[in-house]
Amino acid sequence: MTTRQIAEAVGKTERAVRNWTRKAAENFSSVAEKMTASSPMRPADYNLDEVTEIIKQGMGANAAAVYRQNAEQSVRPEVARSSSTNDDIDREFKAAIAGLYKMLQSHENRIQSIERDHEHRKALAPPPGMSTRQELVLAMRKVAHRKYNGDHASAWAELSRQMYYRCSINLKVRANNDGVRRIDILERDGLLETATSIALEMLT
Repeated sequence: MTTRQIAEAVGKTERAVRNWTRKAAENFSSVAEKMTASSPMRPADYNLDEVTEIIKQGMGANAAAVYRQNAEQSVRPEVARSSSTNDDIDREFKAAIAGLYKMLQSHENRIQSIERDHEHRKALAPPPGMSTRQELVLAMRKVAHRKYNGDHASAWAELSRQMYYRCSINLKVRANNDGVRRIDILERDGLLETATSIALEMLT
């Protein structure tokens, strides 16, 4: 495979692959020889061992090992032993690298998803030493700003609705009857943690 074919297969620039190739040449004399003999009209054609080493320099040993495994599985034994053309083998190598690239992209996407979820959880976590009541107040402020354009009344109305459906408690009626705020009713009845959990759900 040429550096251009490798670059197209792994989704990198040819310049990046050429840099990998120069590093690989320090370990593989055959790579160095092919680089020296190559020209724009006759680019170097690297074999499986050489391509594996080139990928190792740019994407790491694990990626190179997976590439080699895929390539060896893709190249049928009869193709490797027969008089197939270089174009046949190039196509097999390119397909193997494309499979590797898709796998790495999927892995990278999973890592990014995990990192985003971790950052989201960190953002929702209350500062250390905060009471449950303070946690609920903070969570409801976030709900109001993120979901209701700063309308705290609407945010608390939604929390009251959720509490009614889940816990069969009418916060508004109880608060009006007792002349206190809804959060006071939640604290009195031991429902602060439940309300805080619901508030955090409202943020997702």
